[in-house]
Amino acid sequence: MKRMPKGRGRRRNRSGAGSSSGVEKSERFVMDKCSIWASRIIRRFDILDDETLTLVKWALGPAGTNEIASFITTELMMRDEDELEEWFEKCLDDPDEFAERGAHVLARIGKGARSKIQRRICDALEEGAKRLDHRGRSATEKNFHAFQEMFALTEQETELCLFLFLISAWSAAERYFDDHLDCTKLSGRKYLLAALKMGESQLDEILNGKLAEIEIIESSFFSFSLNDEYMHFIQRPSGPVAHKEFFLDVEPGGIPLGHHFVPEEETKHVLQLFRARPKTSTHILLYGEPGSGKSSYARGLASALGLPAYEIVKGMRKQRLQAKAAILACLNMTNSGKARWSWWTRRIDL
Repeated sequence: MKRMPKGRGRRRNRSGAGSSSGVEKSERFVMDKCSIWASRIIRRFDILDDETLTLVKWALGPAGTNEIASFITTELMMRDEDELEEWFEKCLDDPDEFAERGAHVLARIGKGARSKIQRRICDALEEGAKRLDHRGRSATEKNFHAFQEMFALTEQETELCLFLFLISAWSAAERYFDDHLDCTKLSGRKYLLAALKMGESQLDEILNGKLAEIEIIESSFFSFSLNDEYMHFIQRPSGPVAHKEFFLDVEPGGIPLGHHFVPEEETKHVLQLFRARPKTSTHILLYGEPGSGKSSYARGLASALGLPAYEIVKGMRKQRLQAKAAILACLNMTNSGKARWSWWTRRIDL
């Protein structure tokens, strides 16, 4: 899937709101995740340019931005930086001036004052992010939990997918992490590693592991991105459209098992295998010509077991790697207890 050029159709949400009061939960979650990632980068690389302060302003909102502006003004006053203080104070009346004037001041003050302001900005970002544990989960968080569970992703794999999703779906995150820092390119890899608290070898292992195998992430030597095919699924993992991209719920009923050309003793044996519910998965292979009853027999087994089941069916829009993702999703959902039975009814060369 070819990635669209920056600024042309990729952004799903262009919100730039800042105040925590009245901000929808998912938006607040996005702001707080960006706050955590930005704080790590600022602490590690001492970046306090115009673009960084623009993100800080967005993440902290008017009240938080005003508090930081007041803190900077106080520091300038204490250090007798009268000219800079007078020039910077204008942003107290016009918050839109905060990023430009703040970057100008921080590039000219002494190292000690700059370090103190840097720590205060990072502390403010992290203090806001701590509220994540007390507000209840947003829709975006719930969606990613479902996404993680469906594909049995590790915490680090999930965090990387979340990062790539947010810089594709939210313009403020895209402008800073992607457009400014080039986090998804080789040139900006150090910033990504700092934001996600990963080592180079850990990231390489993730990029060449499961996420690449089922094409959740598309990568080249120079850059990588989240596959657009997964974007709508992440946004609505429980929705009917996303659900049907991978599997269908099987309705109970169908042709009774006794009506199939399978010896009764073999059917009893198969049912016993599945009723035993061992710690590891049980797999059986049904083979035969098209129309010989493989699918209806599988439905009959699910009905006889009285368990929820999923099916990957012929005719769904699946390429080879999409089919891999669907099979993995079914197996993970089965093993996690969401269902006890799943099957696919077409030949897939894996």
